[in-house]
Amino acid sequence: MPVVATLSLVAQAADLGQVRQFIEGATEMLGLDSETTAHMRMAVDEAVTNVLEHGYHNQPGRLELNICREQTDVIIYLSDEAPVFDPTQVPPPDLSIPAPLRPPGGMGLHFIRQALDELQHEALPDGGNRLIMIWRNVAPEA
Repeated sequence: MPVVATLSLVAQAADLGQVRQFIEGATEMLGLDSETTAHMRMAVDEAVTNVLEHGYHNQPGRLELNICREQTDVIIYLSDEAPVFDPTQVPPPDLSIPAPLRPPGGMGLHFIRQALDELQHEALPDGGNRLIMIWRNVAPEA
């Protein structure tokens, strides 16, 4: 699967703008529409924020983003060195409970799931995580 773009950095919250620009540049290069770009930007923004906040406890930490294309699918791999955490095992929030009465947290992951077609997680062999975000049939035919 060809890698379209890679961003590797020791990130902190102040770097979210750089991550957003990276996503926008890659989606433009792939010829994706503005709606798909917005979904990708939001999903990656939420995922990176979760890693920085919960995985690295608001301290700088290594992140790598790889954007790949497989025919008309676009796959974004987000790798980190934080303690292993599988967000695919987190149950969705109970949206039948009014927002003020719901326990805090979980909405960012809910938004990520809504923005893409498939979410996968891999624990990396040397520690850390790889979050795999898949959008199906969004890239124009090559």
